[in-house]
Amino acid sequence: MKVNLVKFFIISLIACILTGTAFASIKVSLIDVPPYGMKNPSLRGIHVDFISKVLEEAGLEFKMSALPYPRVLERLQQGKSDLILIFKRTDLTNALELGESIGFENLIVSRQDSPIKNLIELKNKKIGVIRDAKYEDGFDNDPSIVKVPVHNYLQALMMLHHQRVDGVAISGPAYKYIIAHTDGRFNSFATPIILNVKHNYFYANRSLGKDVIDKIKKANEKLRSRYSEGILVGPYIE
Repeated sequence: MKVNLVKFFIISLIACILTGTAFASIKVSLIDVPPYGMKNPSLRGIHVDFISKVLEEAGLEFKMSALPYPRVLERLQQGKSDLILIFKRTDLTNALELGESIGFENLIVSRQDSPIKNLIELKNKKIGVIRDAKYEDGFDNDPSIVKVPVHNYLQALMMLHHQRVDGVAISGPAYKYIIAHTDGRFNSFATPIILNVKHNYFYANRSLGKDVIDKIKKANEKLRSRYSEGILVGPYIE
């Protein structure tokens, strides 16, 4: 009888691990770029809000940490985090794409004294970009566009302000947030042009169980259409 109970326990434990139900808490890494992930005074932001809603809808416990973009990618692929939310990528290893999620505009910001009026004018320009970020193939792979890597959007805009770059590739929410919180410092910027509209995607480490992944997929699909850019960004620019 005891032998049978031990076998039953072992089989149940293995099943839990394989399905993901043994995960006590999902480890989420998110980018520490305002307004997506901010650590002052406590962790908050657009991605914090939306991921929290998805995982709560899925009935899962979770822990979040905000990190530089390259480390978010690194930790997922190393198995040090279970879940991330980023623009679509095809170069991640040891990771599974769970599906399309919330989306935002990407913009090109330039100065009023030398405005970039359309995408064709990006050629031979120096454009500040977040290090290791992917925007779209036409932009990323165009050698005539000189990409200048930066750590964050505020640094990029400061470089633009001081004429060290000709433009900045920046997400719409991030630009709105920075403009709303810098008291007119960047009034010299021209009206941004739209680079593209891109959706974020959930990616999970391959070790995450199928049951957990299915719950996240279902919750994301249910909630992603409910949260527009305006709804998510609003609380952070008012």
